[in-house]
Amino acid sequence: VDPGRHQVRCSGMPIEVTPREFTIVLALARAHPYMATLEQLCEDYSGTAADPTASVRVAINKIRARFTDAGVDVHPMIETVRGLGYRLAS
Repeated sequence: VDPGRHQVRCSGMPIEVTPREFTIVLALARAHPYMATLEQLCEDYSGTAADPTASVRVAINKIRARFTDAGVDVHPMIETVRGLGYRLAS
C-alpha cells in the first residue's frame, strides 16, 4: 500500500480501489500484524452512513472481489476477526 501514490499492489499486481476503499486497505496495512477494529474502520470509512458497520462489511467484500478480479486469493489474505474487526494475514 503506497499512501503517497494512493496505490495498492499485491504480488506486483495493481489493485484498483476507490478512495474510500483505499482508507480501509491502508488501515489494515498500518495495523498489520494486528487487527483493525470494526470501530476504527467505521470511523475511517463510513462517514455519515446510516449503518456504519454494514458499510464497512460491504466495502470489505468489494475489496476482496477487487483482489480476486486481479488474480489474488484474498480469503486467507483479509481475515475476519468475528465481531471485532479485520486483519491482513501474516
